Amino acid sequence: SRGSEISSGGVVTRIKAFIPLMIPLFISAFQRAEELAIAMEVRGYDAYAERTSYRLLQWRLRDTLILLLLIPILGVLLLIKFMGV
Repeated sequence: SRGSEISSGGVVTRIKAFIPLMIPLFISAFQRAEELAIAMEVRGYDAYAERTSYRLLQWRLRDTLILLLLIPILGVLLLIKFMGV
């Protein structure tokens, strides 16, 4: 703790001087580990789950057809909104 002389004395004395420093350090480390474990559990982390991967998306004919259908619909809707048709 504060003001203790750690660098002088025998081995046993120096170890005894370290104990008041180490106890709060270990307590805070265990508290942090517990908080991290709870956060991981809440977010659904599972160490034994199978690894997932991203599926690469590719532009297909279906996407082009839908886009070609939506563009005129959007144009008509904009025309109705701004022209008052």
